[in-house]
Amino acid sequence: MSSICVSSVSKQVKKRTGWFRKSSETLLDQVNLEVMGGEFVAILGKNGSGKSTLLKCIAGMIHPNQGDVFIFGKNSFKHRSVLTKEMGIFFGQKSLIFTDLRAIDYLNLLKKIYGLNEEEFKFMFNMVDRHMPCSDLLEKEVRGMSYGEKVKIEILSIVLHKPKLLILDEPFVGLDPASQNNLLQFIHEYRKSFNPTILLTTHQFLEVLSQVDRAVIIDKGKKTYDGKVDQLVESYYKKKLISVTWAKPLKNHLNEVMQGVHILKQTEVDIELEVELEKHSIQEVIAYLLKKGEIADFEIRSLSIDKVVESLYEDHSTLSRTI
Repeated sequence: MSSICVSSVSKQVKKRTGWFRKSSETLLDQVNLEVMGGEFVAILGKNGSGKSTLLKCIAGMIHPNQGDVFIFGKNSFKHRSVLTKEMGIFFGQKSLIFTDLRAIDYLNLLKKIYGLNEEEFKFMFNMVDRHMPCSDLLEKEVRGMSYGEKVKIEILSIVLHKPKLLILDEPFVGLDPASQNNLLQFIHEYRKSFNPTILLTTHQFLEVLSQVDRAVIIDKGKKTYDGKVDQLVESYYKKKLISVTWAKPLKNHLNEVMQGVHILKQTEVDIELEVELEKHSIQEVIAYLLKKGEIADFEIRSLSIDKVVESLYEDHSTLSRTI
C-alpha cells in the first residue's frame, strides 16, 4: 500500500524582474511519485533542482499550482492538521524549535500535545540518546545551543510520537562526520523498530545511500530518474577525496600521481586528489605524496552527492532509466 502519491505536481512562483515586471519561475514540472509504506527514498539533485520544494508540497506546507499530493489517502494540504500527527518533519537549518525555551520545556510541551505518557517519552528519548547523546542538553536554552546540539533536540522532537512518515530535508548539513554517522545509525534503528516511510534529501553525505531502497533524481523541477541506488552510485562508494596542504610551496606541479589517483586541482601550496580505493589505499597515496614534499595538513572525505549527480548528468547513459 502506498504511503505517498504525488500526481502531476507543478509549482510556479512569481519573481520580480523590474519595478513593474514579474516573471514566472517553474520549481516543479509535472512530477509523479509513488512511495510505498516502509520505503526509504532519497531525493537527489543539485542545489536549486526542486528537492526541497517537492518535500514541502508532500508535507502540505505549500500548495502546488497543479496536481495533488496524498498522504495515507488524504490530501496533504487540505488535511495537514490531521496528517501532522503521522509525520515527523525536519527542514535543515530552518529550525522549528521554540528558541526561548529550555529543551526539556519544549519537549514536555510536545509530550502534552501528542498525549504521550512518561514511559513512551522515555523510550523515544533513550533511543535518540543512544546515538546522539542529549541528556546534558535538557536544561539548556535552545537559543544558546550550537547547531549540532539543536539538531539533536529537533530530531528528538520530530520522533517523540513515533510518526509513520519521516520527511528529512538536508539533515546532515552542518554536522561533523561523526555526528553524521550517529544520525544515520539512529535513522537505521528507527526504521528497524517502526518501519516508517522515509523521504530524505542530501547533497553531501554519500554514505546514506547505502541504506535507502530507491533514489529519485530531480533536475530543473523534473523527475529524471526513479530506481535502484546501486545502478547509480556503486562506483562512487569506492572513491575518496584527499586534500593536502604542503608545508612549503612545491617548485613544480605534479603532472600525475599514481594509477587510479586523479588530480582535481592544485596550487603551489595544496592539491586535491580523487582516489579509486580498489587500486590504491589512502595510506599508499599519502606515502607517495610524502616523497614529493613535507605535508603540513591533509583531509580525507567522501565525494559529495552533488558531485555524483553532476557526473551522472555528464554520462547520460547512466540515466538510461529516465522517467
